[in-house]
Amino acid sequence: MEPIEGSEKLSNIREYIQHARATQDERMDIEDSQSTLDETRFGQVLKSLQDRVTEQRRALEEAGLRKSSSRPAPRVPSGDPRVRLQQLRAIRAGYDHVTHSQPTLPPAGSPIPALLATQVTAQRITGIREAILESQSRLAHVRGRFEGENRNLEDNNLITEKLDERIARLRQQRDEQLQKSTTDVANEQVHAMQVRKEYFEQEIKRYQQALHDFIDDHLAAMVAAEELGGPTVGDMLNVNEEMLENGFSAQGKPKSSSKAPSKTTSGQMLLDKHGNLIRGSQEDENPSEKEAAAAIVKALLNELLEALLGHGASGGYITLQGDTAAARFLVRAKVAQLHPKDARRLRLIDFGRAFDD
Repeated sequence: MEPIEGSEKLSNIREYIQHARATQDERMDIEDSQSTLDETRFGQVLKSLQDRVTEQRRALEEAGLRKSSSRPAPRVPSGDPRVRLQQLRAIRAGYDHVTHSQPTLPPAGSPIPALLATQVTAQRITGIREAILESQSRLAHVRGRFEGENRNLEDNNLITEKLDERIARLRQQRDEQLQKSTTDVANEQVHAMQVRKEYFEQEIKRYQQALHDFIDDHLAAMVAAEELGGPTVGDMLNVNEEMLENGFSAQGKPKSSSKAPSKTTSGQMLLDKHGNLIRGSQEDENPSEKEAAAAIVKALLNELLEALLGHGASGGYITLQGDTAAARFLVRAKVAQLHPKDARRLRLIDFGRAFDD
């Protein structure tokens, strides 16, 4: 075993003492008197170690081992048996010397044990702080998962409760049905169908009224404008009575002059043009353009609806007497569709089925 140079030992001891001093300043709050005492002890320990290094260096010089120690030790066993034997004897001698020699320990009262304990304690404190931070992070993650699982449990309990209530009602209804006669069950079914029929009739009336309101308030004026040569339905949303009375130019723009046909003439002209749709239901003898267009659209929708619900041989188609703005609008809006082979035939689209291409 090769001895360590005295200068290297001294340098290591100085570095260790400096590190121990820095650690002690960071972790411990020592009074000034205690610091002075520790510095005195450090000086004593340093002096004793220097003396020991000097003694070992003197012993090495006296034994004449410094020159031999400068030669590098072999790293692999020699192939020569004699040299190999010498290596083994040298290793054994070094091992025996180390095992029989007393270890170098600090003297009594030395601050080195306290410094070592302080260093170990500081390392343990740092590790514990890191462990606390990691545990806090894990705890927050676990709490988040716990809260999420609690919410899921509450949802599952609520769903289970509602399902149990639903099952109990179904069982009660089943028991009640089993106790009733066939006549009573049939009467209840008839009554339920009648109630549903009345409900659907009311809903149909409500939707029809909403449709008529939309036609009267918005659609009729745009249909009348297109019938009178104006823009296509949807191109101009703010069509008013004045525009309809003044008429439209050949380019479809509203006229500024008031030399257009009178209200009676324009409205009556629309009714005469599409009188087959009205069937004498128009009560006003002198309707405006907007009123006449509204009557035309409503009549066309009613005829299409009757044809669709009638399920006759026509397949829900009606025959148009001519091209109308109302019919063109229904086709563009995907509300109605023309016959693929006859453009004069029109029907409502059955929204319960796929659109016909």
